[in-house]
Amino acid sequence: MAHSFTLLKAEVKALQQANALKKRRANKRRKRIQLGGSLTIEEGDELGQRRKENHDDVAHVIKLDIMLVRVKRH
Repeated sequence: MAHSFTLLKAEVKALQQANALKKRRANKRRKRIQLGGSLTIEEGDELGQRRKENHDDVAHVIKLDIMLVRVKRH
């Protein structure tokens, strides 16, 4: 029982870290758009690409953490 609790606690911590990272990046994007005025098409495309890459990074971190939890169970 304690082992399961420890694994769940580790998973929650990893998810919280990934979520905090995602929030920080989202706030940076909002500030840039608000302070920078209008965007060109190229700038908008670049921001969209960065957003996708950031999302992929967070998803990768979560996947690695879940795999780590599974390994620790065995």
